Amino acid sequence: IIPLATIPAALFAGYLIRLLIDKMTERGALQMKERILAEAQHEAEQIKKEMELEAKQEIMQRREEFEAEVRQTRNELRQTERRLDKREDSLDEKDELLGKKEKFLETGEKNVAQKRKELTRMEDKLKQLEEQMQQELYRISGLSREEAKRGLAERLRQEVEKESTEMINATVARARNKAQQEARKVIVGAIERCAAAATSEATVCTVELPNDDLKGRIIGREGRNIRCFEKATGVDVIVDDTPGVVVLSSFDSVRREAARLAMQ
Repeated sequence: IIPLATIPAALFAGYLIRLLIDKMTERGALQMKERILAEAQHEAEQIKKEMELEAKQEIMQRREEFEAEVRQTRNELRQTERRLDKREDSLDEKDELLGKKEKFLETGEKNVAQKRKELTRMEDKLKQLEEQMQQELYRISGLSREEAKRGLAERLRQEVEKESTEMINATVARARNKAQQEARKVIVGAIERCAAAATSEATVCTVELPNDDLKGRIIGREGRNIRCFEKATGVDVIVDDTPGVVVLSSFDSVRREAARLAMQ
């Protein structure tokens, strides 16, 4: 039989033991929660770094493709310009073409500068996403590790993919359309000049003179000799400032050749 005096002491000792066990259990749960939060934050940081790296690599790849396309367009335009240079026969045509070249290159440089600004804005957008992710880390403290990892990864992937794809596709499309329009203008101008040059070559011929004194004899007094020659041959005679040369013009190649022989 236990003495009655020892019962209160036993009850008090049991209460202390129970209180101690509860404290130890509460401390262990708190430590486990802190450890889970730390692991979730660490994994979220890793996910953020991986997504940032993928986004930057995508931007670099798109930038290299865009610059390669710009270089190819420039090379094609330079080849077109070189072909046009071979058909330029006068200073006026060269000045006109030079002005077009400068305007086109200036427009191209402005377009490239604009595209680089857009790429810079994309990089700034990535920085904003980084800040948003940092804020998100504070918010996920109330979530489990797996929930935090899945939510953060999905949100980051969607935002980066959407922003980068839309902006890069729009940039490349605008640059390609502008380059095609400018190339069409240059090619159409070249075709027009080549057609004019071919027509001129098919309707005129030149007669070389030993000296410029003969031009006066060909013209005659008040242009009588030229008028008589044109009436007899049916060919127009053009006497300009070109030294030692007279030009005969006619759509009839037979008349033009007969006039050339007569002039010689």
